[in-house]
Amino acid sequence: MNDGCHDNDKIAGEAGRAEDGTFAKGASGNLAGRPLGARTRFSESFMQDVLAEWQEHGRQALIDFREGNAENFVKLMASLLPKNVNLKVNELDDLTDEQLMRQLAAVRQDLARAGIDPLAGADGPQAPGSTLLLPALSEAG
Repeated sequence: MNDGCHDNDKIAGEAGRAEDGTFAKGASGNLAGRPLGARTRFSESFMQDVLAEWQEHGRQALIDFREGNAENFVKLMASLLPKNVNLKVNELDDLTDEQLMRQLAAVRQDLARAGIDPLAGADGPQAPGSTLLLPALSEAG
């Protein structure tokens, strides 16, 4: 019974095709398959062509794109940035709790020597013209 679907079980000839001309299940028109390295050669050749074109016209293409479509130019530039950026904003981020406590103790000692009470707030007594020197982070380790 033919229900209009391909009947891939009926093979017509040695080419591995069904009666309707489609390839039968498990058969291929190229029994040897794709030659090894064919896709790699194509990809490498394509990328060499892209690189050559970019080296010759890439900068001008970017300038034209920026001048003609600034909004999409900015979107393109943003899309090239890494998605996960880990910025080190503070040198104290890498210190252990113990190292931070030593730093805090050193700051408190410097404040006490300068006659500054850190708990007095901004309006508290301060030595006129005093400069607070903090120990280098490397000394805390």
